[in-house]
Amino acid sequence: SVAGILEEISHLVATENALISAREEARRRELTLSILLDNIPDVVWSKDEQGRYLDCNKAFLDFNGFSIGEITGKNDQDLNLDGKGGYYQQRDQEAMQTGLTIYEQSWGQPKNGGEPRLFDVCRVPITGESSHFRGTLGVARDITERHLLINQLKLFKSFADNSAQGFAMATLDGEISYFNETIRSLLGVPEEANDAFLAELNHLEFYTEPTQRFLQETVIPYVKEKGVWQGELEAKSFDGRVFPTHETYFLLRDEEGKPISFGDVMNDISNRNHRCMQLDQVEEAAEQAREATNQQLA
Repeated sequence: SVAGILEEISHLVATENALISAREEARRRELTLSILLDNIPDVVWSKDEQGRYLDCNKAFLDFNGFSIGEITGKNDQDLNLDGKGGYYQQRDQEAMQTGLTIYEQSWGQPKNGGEPRLFDVCRVPITGESSHFRGTLGVARDITERHLLINQLKLFKSFADNSAQGFAMATLDGEISYFNETIRSLLGVPEEANDAFLAELNHLEFYTEPTQRFLQETVIPYVKEKGVWQGELEAKSFDGRVFPTHETYFLLRDEEGKPISFGDVMNDISNRNHRCMQLDQVEEAAEQAREATNQQLA
């Protein structure tokens, strides 16, 4: 009947519209994903089961100096990236065989002649049961600066740990985050005191009350404004011993320049002050002797 034909046509039109809508949604998602991948710094790529490149983002092409047409359908041995094509294919096979994501760090040489870069790399196995597709997705994040910073921090900590000067770090609120062995010895901190024990203390507790006020009212505001302060203070050890110090307070900032903590270099100047006092006494005695001699001559 005419009604049945119209109903069937109506159903076909609705189905066609649904397919059109689904295709448009798929294209929109694909475009969104493509724009996203091309605007992130991470290097991203995908390969099929034979290790042939299917797609990659702009960061991959820029780093390796290729166009998308030059890599599509090629494997790592064809491209010989960093001279390690065989190794990369082996790692992809391991990911697919085990079904586990493989993580590693790897150095890469950019084609523009720049310095080698260190990457955190993950290779994710992909299995599409409905489409019978198998392959891998790779993501590499440049961690060169972080790696260099960590090495610098390790060197700095080694220097601080072995310094003959007392070195300490504390938050802006005064919570202690680091004491080296020298300052522990100067302040009589128990050997068994760990970082958790120190974190419960405030660095002001290791000064006399007048010095605490001076630090709060003068030194710390000055350091926050100028970045560094040097001068003499009176420290107080864990057992209550008071001794003179020469200290350098300085401000530590984050990558955005925001103050995050204080550093303090402490030197015990008790011996220096004692020697100065002895010299003063010698000079005073010599002056008295000269005056006595002059009086006798007169």
